[in-house]
Amino acid sequence: MAAMRTLVGVFVNASTTRARVVGLGLLAVLTIALAIVVAGADDADADAPGELIDTLGLTLIVPIGSLLIATATLGQLRSEGSLIYVWLRPVSRTAIAVSAWLAAIIVTLPAVVLPLSAAAAISGGGGELVVATALASAAGVLAYCGVFTLLGTVAKQAAIWGVVYVLIWEGVLAALGSGINRLALRSYTRSILERVGDVDLPLSGTSTAVALVVLLGVAAVSVGLTALRLRRIDVE
Repeated sequence: MAAMRTLVGVFVNASTTRARVVGLGLLAVLTIALAIVVAGADDADADAPGELIDTLGLTLIVPIGSLLIATATLGQLRSEGSLIYVWLRPVSRTAIAVSAWLAAIIVTLPAVVLPLSAAAAISGGGGELVVATALASAAGVLAYCGVFTLLGTVAKQAAIWGVVYVLIWEGVLAALGSGINRLALRSYTRSILERVGDVDLPLSGTSTAVALVVLLGVAAVSVGLTALRLRRIDVE
């Protein structure tokens, strides 16, 4: 456990560069600013707070916030050539993968979930929407951080590929009909928002329980694949 705590600290430091911290801060400011606009709009309808969380929070803030941090936990050290020092520690590759994922979560969860939950409250969504936003965004962070931690070990330009994934794979698939859209993580976070927050969203047809199981399963499988990948790559 002591070794894993040390690794988590190493990965947190690797992923929290000034640029990434500023990026997370700008996302938080954007979220709160738009929530204030929605709250002050005279012609805003009752669905506006939920639509804000869906179109801004679950579509952009959750995946992009996770991408900024998770791809850097292992990817930053690998690009700098300092990952070899992690290799020399007497810990398993699984422990390294779990530590990198945990580090990404520790940074991303408060930076994403708190502003989005505040935005749900400020925009006038009510208690149900605040709870739904917190649950959906937190579950999304767990899954996206798993996927992007893995991506950081696979691609040298992980952040760029991650943006492509978010904009094309997630964006296109989540907008398609029932069935194919279930290949996008966004469809499951939207299902949680709809079911728990009583928000009417199209193409979000799974139950809360199924959505949570899928998102947590994606996180677990991604961490396992990260550990497998770490056993096979050469570190210099």
